[in-house]
Amino acid sequence: MKSKTKLFIVTFAVFGVLFGFSTKTLAQSKIALVDMVQIVHNYDKAKQAQAELQANQAELNKMITNARQEVKKIKGENKKKEREKTLTENIMNKSKLFRENFSKKWQQVQSDVLVTIKQVADREKFDLVMDKQTVIAGGEDITQKVLAELKK
Repeated sequence: MKSKTKLFIVTFAVFGVLFGFSTKTLAQSKIALVDMVQIVHNYDKAKQAQAELQANQAELNKMITNARQEVKKIKGENKKKEREKTLTENIMNKSKLFRENFSKKWQQVQSDVLVTIKQVADREKFDLVMDKQTVIAGGEDITQKVLAELKK
């Protein structure tokens, strides 16, 4: 019970700091909502990055299957272990390269989306932008405006 009270006090204090020192009250703020799931599903660069990730995963799966078949055919335990080690290293290196490439592309997607959201929010004079999934009611949905900007 005591920890719940502390949690409530800390939460209340955080909200007080976040909202108490604002020049506007929350009721006066203009709030925008963005459906991030919809943006990711409809943004071409995000779809391309996800498709490439799936293709890379399929390639890795094929490499693993081929490696297993190749190792099965090798006679001699030492030769088998050497080849298995080499194939494993190749697969791990390829996997690392794929992860790094995807990470770079996904960071660019995230950056594009966030910059575009900020531009739309500034142009439309919104004080606060929130993810639509976290809001029960209220706010103006700007998802389509953001998607339109991303497609330019």
